[in-house]
Amino acid sequence: MGSLLKRLAGLSRSDVLRQALLGLGLQAFGKVLAFGLTLLLARLLQASEFGSFAYARNWVFLLGPLATLGYVGAAQRFIPGYLYDEAYGSAAGFTWHCFRVVTTVGVAVAVAFAAAAVTFPDLIDGSYWWAALCILPSIPAYAVLFALLAVGRSFNLTVVAYAPLLIAQPLLHLLLFYLAVAGGLPADGVTASASFAAATVLVCAASLPILWAHVPRAVREARRVTLRRPWLEFALPTSVTVGASTVMARFPTVAVGLFSAATGVGQFAVALAVAQTLAMARDAASGAVLPELSRRVAANDVAGARRVLALGLAISLVPTLLGASIFWIAGDRILGVFGQSFIGAGPLLDVLVLDQLIQTAALLPSAFLTVVARPLLNIRILSASAFVGSAMSLVLASQWGPAGAAFGSLTASLVLLVLTSLACRKELSRLGRVKASSGPA
Repeated sequence: MGSLLKRLAGLSRSDVLRQALLGLGLQAFGKVLAFGLTLLLARLLQASEFGSFAYARNWVFLLGPLATLGYVGAAQRFIPGYLYDEAYGSAAGFTWHCFRVVTTVGVAVAVAFAAAAVTFPDLIDGSYWWAALCILPSIPAYAVLFALLAVGRSFNLTVVAYAPLLIAQPLLHLLLFYLAVAGGLPADGVTASASFAAATVLVCAASLPILWAHVPRAVREARRVTLRRPWLEFALPTSVTVGASTVMARFPTVAVGLFSAATGVGQFAVALAVAQTLAMARDAASGAVLPELSRRVAANDVAGARRVLALGLAISLVPTLLGASIFWIAGDRILGVFGQSFIGAGPLLDVLVLDQLIQTAALLPSAFLTVVARPLLNIRILSASAFVGSAMSLVLASQWGPAGAAFGSLTASLVLLVLTSLACRKELSRLGRVKASSGPA
């Protein structure tokens, strides 16, 4: 069993590539599935009811990852190392410690949100209030599924990791919503939110034992070792990166809900869902390029690292730009597929597509900073971008509604691109100097 787990922790390059391609394929299928679910719900619900559901769901997408407290990154840092060292008790201890912490924090966040909504009902517009309350049980469950994805990947269980959150939950949500409406419940935002919560909780409850059943037997049977302090010392700083990225992606929708009616939120959510389909190209490019970039940096091959970065930017930007051009030309027709109420979101789509294009250009430079062991610099850049974007989204949304929030998100992406590009250029220059100084006299 020890040699088996050694091979699990020390996979060959072809194994890593195969698992990476499988993960990318599941991510792509999950994005297509999420897009299809958004399309179906937008057509089944009135624009205002879809906006109510989209606003409530956005709180789950915002608070769920925040409740993981950085344990997503910690899982990928500690579990593979424990497997390689045959520290099976530590691997088991970390796994269950991670899920206990995430569940506890997720429940606390959901209870705090509910208490705030009940105590200060004016904080949430009446059109969103019941939908937001009905969806709250899904916050801890979503957080656990988010952590399960990282834990499963760390054990090299790609399908077990990705399938619950990206495939099973959306499909079960759609099934439960259909059954609820067929059973006589109204097709509105509250029903959509309640079925989303039920699907998330059920998938979470089923996925944990499935994951544990696929973990190597040596880990399952080992006496659990808990090392809270080093885990927390690594996880908490990492949570800043997760938090900043999540806020950048999700806070604009919160800003729209604060200053616009539910119909405006629905239009913004649909335009965002369409624009985010462009992310598939950059995700694929990142997965293909980062391993080679890491090897070049480890070998101190600065020229090679520059070429890999340039190649990665090209293979991510070219298809993204082609897709963006289609959306800019035929945006109204595409939005019309969701329903006549969403055709007016064309200007929003134009801005959000440009936002996605800029994020694509910023992704690899940002990942490069982590590759060269500058995660704290990356955290500061992401935090600054998230702060600027959130502030701009609030200010502009209060004046221009959904369009203002879209421009706020665009501002955050521009700040991220400028700062990561400057930092990336500086690090490449530093690596070049290090190589020159260590060369033959």
